[in-house]
Amino acid sequence: GNGGYQAQGAVYGHIFQDTGGNGVQDAGEPNLSGVSVVITDSLGVTRTVVTDGSGKIGSAARAGRANATVVGGTVP
Repeated sequence: GNGGYQAQGAVYGHIFQDTGGNGVQDAGEPNLSGVSVVITDSLGVTRTVVTDGSGKIGSAARAGRANATVVGGTVP
């Protein structure tokens, strides 16, 4: 029979409160847990993940460009 192959990748991220506005996490800037992030993979398939207690997300995705969008109403 025929078989198919789809290259796989992953999307990782880290969300924190950037009170200094410099794009890096400085001392005292907390991780944000419980924030929903919508990941759209290279074929337009979406999935929603939630940051863990360390403000981190991770998800499998098809290889290629992916977009991650924070769901604004879930940011504390």
